[in-house]
Amino acid sequence: MSAHHPFGEPHTDAAILQRQLERYAEDFAALVADYDSLRAEFDALSRDVAREAGQRSTDAGDALISRMLLRSHNAVLVTDADNRIVQVNPAFTRITGYSEAEALGQDPRMLASGRHDAAFYEEFWHSLAATGEWHGEIWNRRKNGEVFPEWLHVSVARDDSGHTQHHVAIFSDVSTMKRVEDRIQRLAHHDPLTGLPNRALLNDRLQQALASARRNGELVGLMFLDLDKFKQVNDTLGHDVGDGLLVEFARRLTEQVRDADTVARLGGDEFVILVSRLPFQDDLRVIAGKIFDILADPVLVKGHRLPIVSSIGAAVFPDHAIDAAELLHRADLAMYAAKQGGGSRFCLFSEQLASDRREQQGFEQALRGALARQQFHLLYQPQYDATGRRIEAVEALLRWHCPGRGDLAPQDFLPLAEQTGIIIAIGNWVLRSVCTQQVAWCRAGLPPVRVAINIAPRQLADPEFAAGVEAILAETGMDPVCLELEVTEAPLAGDNGPTLDHLRRLRRRGVRIAIDDFGTGFTSLARLADLPIDAIKLDPCFLSEFDSRASGRQVAVAILAMARSMGLQTIAEGVETETQWQVLAEHLCDQLQGYQFAAPLDAEGITGLLFAAGRQETLPS
Repeated sequence: MSAHHPFGEPHTDAAILQRQLERYAEDFAALVADYDSLRAEFDALSRDVAREAGQRSTDAGDALISRMLLRSHNAVLVTDADNRIVQVNPAFTRITGYSEAEALGQDPRMLASGRHDAAFYEEFWHSLAATGEWHGEIWNRRKNGEVFPEWLHVSVARDDSGHTQHHVAIFSDVSTMKRVEDRIQRLAHHDPLTGLPNRALLNDRLQQALASARRNGELVGLMFLDLDKFKQVNDTLGHDVGDGLLVEFARRLTEQVRDADTVARLGGDEFVILVSRLPFQDDLRVIAGKIFDILADPVLVKGHRLPIVSSIGAAVFPDHAIDAAELLHRADLAMYAAKQGGGSRFCLFSEQLASDRREQQGFEQALRGALARQQFHLLYQPQYDATGRRIEAVEALLRWHCPGRGDLAPQDFLPLAEQTGIIIAIGNWVLRSVCTQQVAWCRAGLPPVRVAINIAPRQLADPEFAAGVEAILAETGMDPVCLELEVTEAPLAGDNGPTLDHLRRLRRRGVRIAIDDFGTGFTSLARLADLPIDAIKLDPCFLSEFDSRASGRQVAVAILAMARSMGLQTIAEGVETETQWQVLAEHLCDQLQGYQFAAPLDAEGITGLLFAAGRQETLPS
């Protein structure tokens, strides 16, 4: 056998191998276990062939290999004592491309790939001489010049005197398995959607970067990014469009970093940029500025022209953290602060930021426990007719008595409740409390009074929203015509079929639907005519300009005229002056609500007001 080349490599039958490779793709651990098991089986086969070869003569015409080996999908190659090939099987020809005639009499070095150095072959021959066999992975070359990996087992066949008679090599092509292994390794360390490094590979590179920085006294920057309002894209346009947006975002980020830096996707719309050997902290601001510049152009995904807006937070080793986990956490905190500041911003970590976040987390924990501690209560503000004398309905207003902060209005805690999903439970509590109160009024002898409650976008996005409202109405016994749901324009924009289905279903039951804060959203007139609504509620910002600017009055008057022409009722909220009242009444606004008439009252106060009003009218249509 040549001192320059060992033969090749073995495994099992091709069909068996293929089935195993399919399993490998599903479970890498199974791949390793099966691979070792099959290798052991193959090694045993190789030794059997070596023993058979040692028991036979060396005549070329002798059949040195049994019918089993002739039919094997593993290549078999036998050399004589002078290391000349005296026998190959059909699988050898299939794998290497050399025919039997071309191989016989040749030195196995004809297969050498050139990839292995002298030390490799020295170890090979040492093992063969010491133990009588060698097995391992090796690279060989086919007749067409293609280099391929193989698993090889070589055994020495000796005569009774211990002299070498033959070398028997059995090998098989493991190119497919190597490709599967490479693919599995890539999937284990890269995001399948964008091709970027994933969390595991990022952590590995971050650990290396920090180790180098500690040795050399360098800075390492970590930037945490996510896409503002990405969930809205997924919910309204579908995950295919969302995926396309993520792929383009990843591409643009990759174009803006150095080869030595890493852009990784952690999952969802969360991305990280690892900046090794950062010269100065402020360089991160420069990078962030470049990122904002390249995101300025919208992206076209499946016919939708979408903006790419990102919030970016950053932290620096060793200034802000000394280990990988804390550095990532603090960059995440900075990103959260950038998002809370309105989005499309860059924020560098600071201790004040961390303190604010801790306070925010405490606030969130308190909010999560507020329902169980019965810290919520409702106020009710009446809605009068245009004369200001008759109560047409009341609006339920939520308040949270937060320990240490006092009574908080919805704008102080509902954004957090919606972000965390707590809004669903809070909304159900509000609805059940309102229905229970309305039924109590009826049982006390009051004529039916309509009660309006605000519905958050997150509630409307709940697939069980309509069914939940119906269940609470049935549970409390409230007449659906006495309930009014106020929704903002945002959930009604675009092709939001599920939301509209909820509203249509409830409206068919008699529930009244109103658009709250109308005039500040993006509802077109054509769109408005198709919405399942009964009323619009004027945004208070128009009323606040009645006494100082004509524009607010003009917009309000135009909205009132438009609504009247479409058969929609109108409600003006935030009426606080005589002038506002007069203008609204003059232009036929149906209902008025505000401090000009009454402040929000607790349940006892509003009950007394309703009785005092002596209201005898039936519920207005």
